[in-house]
Amino acid sequence: YFLSAFDFHLGPVDEIVLSGPQSHPEYKEMKKTIFETFRPRKVVAANYFENKRISEVAGTVPLLEGRTFEDKNALAAYVCRDHLCLRPVSTGQELSGLLNENPIRRRGEQ
Repeated sequence: YFLSAFDFHLGPVDEIVLSGPQSHPEYKEMKKTIFETFRPRKVVAANYFENKRISEVAGTVPLLEGRTFEDKNALAAYVCRDHLCLRPVSTGQELSGLLNENPIRRRGEQ
């Protein structure tokens, strides 16, 4: 566990937010895209907002703040690296492109 924690510390880390209802047609595909490839340095948060108000859920998880829609039928995935967030996407194919376009490098690597 120590080596995994040390690797995580070396970073950088992908922060991925999946925001939208689980019943959305693209939800399963986006979730599959997030977890199908081994990414040891990732943090994933999901906001389903089916049983709670959006603001109530987002206030409990800082990663979700500002990454929600008032439209309960909307679905989006957000990917952030080194505190910079890429544009939100709404399909599994677009999410796959974001996750694979700039491979994560350790600090100091070119």
